[in-house]
Amino acid sequence: MKQQGEIKFKKRVKASNVVLLVLVLISFVLIGLTTATINLKFKNSDYHYSSHDKLKYERVPLKEAKVISLSNLSNCRIIASDSLRLEVAREYASALGVVPSNDTLHLRFPACCPGNKKANQLILYLPSGAVVVSDSSNIDLNGGYDFLKRPSFSFFLHKSHLASTAAGYHTFFETLFVEGSGNSSLVISERVHVINLDLSNVYDATLQEGFGAQTFKTSFTTAAEVTLAKKNDVVTIGSPK
Repeated sequence: MKQQGEIKFKKRVKASNVVLLVLVLISFVLIGLTTATINLKFKNSDYHYSSHDKLKYERVPLKEAKVISLSNLSNCRIIASDSLRLEVAREYASALGVVPSNDTLHLRFPACCPGNKKANQLILYLPSGAVVVSDSSNIDLNGGYDFLKRPSFSFFLHKSHLASTAAGYHTFFETLFVEGSGNSSLVISERVHVINLDLSNVYDATLQEGFGAQTFKTSFTTAAEVTLAKKNDVVTIGSPK
């Protein structure tokens, strides 16, 4: 009887081991599927992320363009992507002018800054290498989430505000060139990492604590009017009022 009891005990142990093995195999399968999905996205250069409500936006077909001209946009979000795409808030879709001209795409509203500044009027997906010319607009720029595929952009601002944010995630750029005029401003938030940051005539800039730049270059037409300060790892560039 003692020997039979031992045999039954061993059978119970073996059964529990089988259950444990099945659970471990399921865990590995789930982890493998998740990793494969992420790697596939990175392989396809689809390293953007956007959490806006797709039902409130209308997809606008676009042709390829090297230069994007923005005018009178109170809130435009630009997301690093693998291709040029545009989504516009449905309530503003009829007012948006989309005018292609050679290698330039013009996106403009007839009046300055209509609508709610807290809501994105446009969601613009841009491939690396794109040039953005902005007039009287506010831009929220989101970089790439894959360190190995860092996008590069050039911005020419006139009476515009550019902010590069990373809400909860680290984002990356290879090169970010910004040229300002007409009281334009720039903010780069924490968790935004730029290999080459090049600013030209940006007289109002804040580089918040936690941002990173391997190479940081600034140039000004009237350098005597520029102040550069660093406090608590926050870098500010300004000019006398």
